[in-house]
Amino acid sequence: MIQEYNITIKQEHYGCIVDLLGRAYLLMEALKIIEAMSFPPNVVIWGSLMAACRVHEEFELGEFAAKQLLEVDPEHDGAHILLSSIYANARRWKDVGEVRKLMKNRGIIKERGCSRIELNNEIHEFMMADRNHKRADEIYEKLDEVVSDLKLVGYAPNIGSVLVDLEEEEKKEVVLWHSENWPFVLG
Repeated sequence: MIQEYNITIKQEHYGCIVDLLGRAYLLMEALKIIEAMSFPPNVVIWGSLMAACRVHEEFELGEFAAKQLLEVDPEHDGAHILLSSIYANARRWKDVGEVRKLMKNRGIIKERGCSRIELNNEIHEFMMADRNHKRADEIYEKLDEVVSDLKLVGYAPNIGSVLVDLEEEEKKEVVLWHSENWPFVLG
């Protein structure tokens, strides 16, 4: 990049490299890149490594990345949530409780996620279990149909990411009814 194209390497470049290495399960290589950077890693870089560690169940490295991220931004809601998820995946319930308690004491609230889609020059926004959309009845009806079809062909949702105390069937519904699926139904 520098020699052939005269491009100065920035945080964004490192962030992409760390993300790609993390997706490829090359977590130690990603950490080596971070450690070799000529400037301090930012929230995006530590967050990319932490998210990859959660996906690949590398709890110790994920915890390290989370702590580094929280040194950069102690109020980062996503870092606290991911750290809590890492602990939950590792069945470290005491640590989950401590992270949640710390968030409550500091007033750190997880921002509610949403999905958006543009259709016919109109932006549609969806939240989990959203009933406010003008086509909510139609959307839920179509989702029921899609879920039924999926079950017929043997699809089983990955419930490993649902880290709350619910019965298995309830966890499946949480995944299947996630707001990310709503734009599919509208399209």
